[in-house]
Amino acid sequence: MDRAGPGLPQALDACLRAAPRARLVVLQPVFVPVDPALLRWLHKVAQRWRHRQPQPETLPRIVFAPALGALDGLAPLLARSLAQAQDLPDVTQTQPKQWERDPRAWSEVPPLARHLLLCLGPRCTALGAAGLWAQLRARLQADPELKKTVMPLHTSCQYPCNLGPLAISYPDGHWFGHLDVQAIDVLVDAGLRPEGAALRGAPHGGETGRDQRRVNTRSHTPWPRRRPRFSNLVSGR
Repeated sequence: MDRAGPGLPQALDACLRAAPRARLVVLQPVFVPVDPALLRWLHKVAQRWRHRQPQPETLPRIVFAPALGALDGLAPLLARSLAQAQDLPDVTQTQPKQWERDPRAWSEVPPLARHLLLCLGPRCTALGAAGLWAQLRARLQADPELKKTVMPLHTSCQYPCNLGPLAISYPDGHWFGHLDVQAIDVLVDAGLRPEGAALRGAPHGGETGRDQRRVNTRSHTPWPRRRPRFSNLVSGR
């Protein structure tokens, strides 16, 4: 549920396609430690998925098994794994010979015009953000101009989860909510280009009026490209 797909609605869709006559779907939370707030949210996601189906009364029961972190057998299992690990080779035997050499780009700040921060927190991921992240990266990599000027980054929770999937454009400060496949395409095709679309009019999903009231879509002046300034905080230079 955190930074990986499929999201819970997509997984439930797949279950329904694979077993249309099933009477029970059991969901196994595997996160450790147990997160009561996340569990409550996942229950809501499952209920909202059911509510959106054309005939919710015909759907199978959906139940949540105890989370992995709450299982009594987890501690002995981890203890056995640690005991078995004592026979594994030392890290010096598993690393490549040139392990001290890092790519040069890791020490250089790229001269980008914009960052697009896509939320991959657990709640946005449950709403399909992992698939949108793959789509966004593929679209930017396929565009020679945007590949050099826009860096996509994924973040943890950006907080207004009910507006998810969410993204923020930096440094212009635009928030984009209720994102879907169409919205990512419009965002890449128009909003992220410095020559003028200015992110205005990119869809946010759902009802346009509602989303425009709740998500900032003001126009902005394109951010000029310039070499970044970098301070070495360790040495004080």
